[in-house]
Amino acid sequence: MNDNVINMSSNDGYKSFVDNENIVGKWDIKDVEEMAKELAMDHFDYDDPRQVRFEKDFMDAYKEGGYMSDYIKIKIK
Repeated sequence: MNDNVINMSSNDGYKSFVDNENIVGKWDIKDVEEMAKELAMDHFDYDDPRQVRFEKDFMDAYKEGGYMSDYIKIKIK
């Protein structure tokens, strides 16, 4: 698989992040949030509550991966 292509096969936010960590782990948090929203919209209808859950799980995985704490440390300095 090309390392510059987002894998959009999983409709589980946590798994989707893990599948794409090599790409989005290098991005700014705003870009990661946008990607989470785009992936959620690709998998679920607009009014489907699973869309919000997907975004939350995706961002939780991002935070658990340590990317959020690194971002916060950079912003504070």
